Amino acid sequence: MRPIGLLTAAAMSFATSVAMAAEAKEGMPQLDFKNVLLKSQVVWLVIIFALLYVLLSRWALPKIGNVLEKRASTIEGDLNAARGAKASADAAVAELTAKTREAHAGAQAEIAAAVGAAKAAADSEAAVLNARLDGKAYVVGNALTIADLTLASSLMYAKQAEIPLAEFPHVEAWFGRSTALDGWKQSA
Repeated sequence: MRPIGLLTAAAMSFATSVAMAAEAKEGMPQLDFKNVLLKSQVVWLVIIFALLYVLLSRWALPKIGNVLEKRASTIEGDLNAARGAKASADAAVAELTAKTREAHAGAQAEIAAAVGAAKAAADSEAAVLNARLDGKAYVVGNALTIADLTLASSLMYAKQAEIPLAEFPHVEAWFGRSTALDGWKQSA
């Protein structure tokens, strides 16, 4: 507030007090302006109020203003640092996400290549086994051997590995004969 505004407020308060005292014939003794003590109290009130105003406006309030300005600049600096840290964190997250997607795509390509190579190898080996079983009931000779059991056990997961045994009729028939044995059914 400016000094003129404060003095105006004090003057209005004083004028109101005077008006109220004039109206009241036997009003409050604190507002009896005929009393010398009241006049001196009002004068000292105005002097002390003006002195307090000057002290606050010239000495205390500028210091408080400086503290508030310093605080505001510190807060703004901290906010700017936080914004910078967030921006670099967002950039790091974006880079990490891109690298992760790239690694995922590379891994999927390698998996697809490995699965394709494994299927090609399985098809090739199944073709060799199919040719070997052409006209034979078992892999080695006319009786079940450890070779039949070993090969049949590796074909147990042909369906899950998506190895099409139907393309190899001799292997499919041999596998069916091997897995139809009572000993095989008990162990499976």
